[in-house]
Amino acid sequence: MKKQRRERLRPTLLMLIIPLVTSVLLVSAVLFSLEAQNKMIRNANRYITYKAEQLRDHMHSEWQILERLQLEKELEYTTAFQKSMQTYAYSLLRSETEDILVFDTNGTLLYRFGLELPSTEKLSYMSKRLTHPLTPGWYDGTLFQESRIGVVFSFQPLDWIVTVTEKRSQFFLSTFRIIRTQGIILLASLSLIILAVSLYVGYITRPAENLAKTIALISDTHNLSHRAKIENDDEIGLIAERFNNMISALQVSQEQIERTRQAEILSRNKAVQSEYETLYLVGKLADFRDAQTSEHQDRISNLARLFASLLGMNTVEQEVLFNSARLHDIGKVAIPDSILLKPGKLTPEEFRIIETHTTRGFELLHNSHSEYLKAGAIIANTHHERWDGTGYPGKIAGENIPLFGRIVSILDVFDALISARPYKEPWPVHKARLYIIEHSGTQFDPALIKIFDDNFAEFEKYLL
Repeated sequence: MKKQRRERLRPTLLMLIIPLVTSVLLVSAVLFSLEAQNKMIRNANRYITYKAEQLRDHMHSEWQILERLQLEKELEYTTAFQKSMQTYAYSLLRSETEDILVFDTNGTLLYRFGLELPSTEKLSYMSKRLTHPLTPGWYDGTLFQESRIGVVFSFQPLDWIVTVTEKRSQFFLSTFRIIRTQGIILLASLSLIILAVSLYVGYITRPAENLAKTIALISDTHNLSHRAKIENDDEIGLIAERFNNMISALQVSQEQIERTRQAEILSRNKAVQSEYETLYLVGKLADFRDAQTSEHQDRISNLARLFASLLGMNTVEQEVLFNSARLHDIGKVAIPDSILLKPGKLTPEEFRIIETHTTRGFELLHNSHSEYLKAGAIIANTHHERWDGTGYPGKIAGENIPLFGRIVSILDVFDALISARPYKEPWPVHKARLYIIEHSGTQFDPALIKIFDDNFAEFEKYLL
């Protein structure tokens, strides 16, 4: 299973750039919002302070007139003063959330002027008292269970405490609207910035990602025909161009190497075919001496390959044994016809000469560079050795006899028994099988004889 590749460049850049830009934007927005709020509050303060100053100046101006006329103690004129003050107070009010409150020095509410009440109604809140005294100046607190902001001043001639106030929520309403509007603008700006950053990062990283994908594709498929797309005329585009040039050069080299490899394979196949032909021709040399030898060699080769497969040898070893087994009697080309083709029984001297075909075959083949001919030399020299060490030419015993020689020894005797010779008639197959089994442990390898016997039906197919 291939390891999944992760694209990290784009997410990494986004994780670096977006938080940085967002932080800068947020800090700027907060600072701007705070400054805007301060300006709004200062303007609102000036507005309320202006009303308070207007009301105070009006009251002092009216009272000074009464004092100059020495009417300040006349009830009729003080009542007129109060009505004039009330009328002017109402004229200063612009919203239902604004109130002008008048207290005595004990904190008892004397008047309340507001647009939410009928202008002709005289408020009687004499029972309402302040829980804490008011001092002249800016006020921010609770008046009669309402959160209010305003300006407090005193009117000494009548010992009044006057407040010009507005509900706190209304006072900061514009500020809250600014904050909300700024929040909406900030969110929209963030969205646009994130989109712009994502597009820009994509513009920067996409060529690098495409280059990485092309490299991964070539690595996975080993196909050098793929090329990276050159999107921009920048450093990454230059890298992609140089990469394509390098891949093109590698592709040319690979194609040249492939052509060389195919030529080598063709040459090797021709060499192997030539070697097979040489083996066949060398094996056919004995045919000119004995017409029956050709069929014998073919059967020995086929039976030897079957034996190799039953032993678990790989295909290369099977081919080596198949092609080299037919050379086991190649040394007989050096034996005179008078002995090789003699129909009668051989004399001891003639048999000694026949035995030399093993060493003659070894001398003929062993100096070759061919793997098949070298194996043929070993088989030619050892296929008449016996398990008990009484064979020829080297009197080798047991597993000291090469495996190929032990295999061909069994097959050579078995095929010779069931074949007609100038000096004998062919044996029945079952009789030849019993002979082979009976000589297990003396003439033949017992382990190989067991395989031969257990799989005899397979061997018998090659005899038909």
